[in-house]
Order: sequence, then structure tokens, then C-alpha cells
Amino acid sequence: MNRKRFGRMRLFFLFILIMLNTSCTITIPRTKLLNIPFFSQGSIPWCGPACIKMWAEYQNLHPTMEEIANAICGPQGSSMYWVSRGVTWFTNSTGVYVELGETQLEQDQCIASCFASLLKDHPAVIHFNRNGSSDHHAIILRGAEYHYQLWPLKQDPVIDVICFHDPGTSVGDQELPIHLLKQSYYKPFQNKYMAVVGYPKALYDGIRGYNEFLRMGGTYYGGPDPGMYQPVN
Repeated sequence: MNRKRFGRMRLFFLFILIMLNTSCTITIPRTKLLNIPFFSQGSIPWCGPACIKMWAEYQNLHPTMEEIANAICGPQGSSMYWVSRGVTWFTNSTGVYVELGETQLEQDQCIASCFASLLKDHPAVIHFNRNGSSDHHAIILRGAEYHYQLWPLKQDPVIDVICFHDPGTSVGDQELPIHLLKQSYYKPFQNKYMAVVGYPKALYDGIRGYNEFLRMGGTYYGGPDPGMYQPVN
């Protein structure tokens, strides 16, 4: 090995050692947004059918909300489990019902599974407490603003903002910072965090990514990490 090449290798390994022993973090902002049309549930308790209708229209399928409601709804609307069945029946995705406990860890894992679904071009549906209340309601996630935490030789995405349609309103295209979603709007229902994702491995992929984020030193999945993240100006 000639001296010039050996010198380059020494500089490279010196750079790696410096990076491993500093808290330097590089951030890469990204946006993932699915082109999902908006449909309102109106005055009927059909948030589940409305979310499935939007999911189906995104995939160029056109079931009526009445057809969906007849398949999945009871007198009080539909459960998240039946929303997952409706996704399988009326869209080109495989609806998977995610049900975890009520800890912050399990909340993060549910959000991570939804994010994994979005990255694979499938929407996701979550149980949503409007105005911080405890009512039974669902919204469809259509995208996220996120950034990559760059450690040496590793990338991990961190969610900053969710983009969604709320069928209980008359307009779509809403956004919510992830910390507000977690603190006030995405709460356990009957002591469980619930979501519907669009492919069978979404929960596995989401939890794997979340656990890897923690293993690499992350402390807050979603929003600025006070220990590691510097916002991009």
C-alpha cells in the first residue's frame, strides 16, 4: 500500500472516530403525502366508512359509503377492528388491526406502524379524540412531515407533523404537530391504542424502526428530540 493511500485511510478513520465521539447531528427534512380525496361523514356516525371511502378513492375504487356502512357498521357505528375488515374488502390494501396497551411506548409503536404504512403508500386510520374529548372517532392519515436523524452509518426517520383528513369536519387537508397529537388527540380508548394499517408487516416494520431509533440513542420518537435534534432553518 503506497503512502498516499495509507494517509487517506487514516484521515477517513479519524473522521469516523470524531463523529462517534461527538453529538453532531445532521437533519434531512422530508414530506410524504398521499393524494387522498376528502369525503365527509355528514351528520351520520360513519367516520369509519368515510375513512374507508377515502382510502378506496385514493386507489381509484368507488364503493359508496352506504355499501361500506352496511358491511361494517352497527347501530353505534363501527369499531376499529371492523374498519380493518372494511379496508380489506373495499380497497386494494390489506387492512391490519393494530391494538396495543396504553403506555407511551405502545402509543409510539402504534404511530410508528402508521408511519411505516404511509412510507409503503398505504394510508392509515387511527382512533382520534376530537378537541381532546374521549369520544369514539376515526381519522385517516394521508402523510407526514419528518426528518432523518443521521448518525454515522445510520439513518432513522422522526415524525414532526401528521397530515390527515377528519371526516367529522367539512374540509380536509389538516395538519397537527406530532407532540400535540400524542398529548391531546391520540389517547387510549378502552385502555388500548388502536390503528388500522395497510399491509401485514407494518406493525413489525414500525416497531423495528422505533426500536432501532432508541438503540441508536434517540429519546423522543416524533418532534424535536431535546437531546439530539437541532431544527433546520
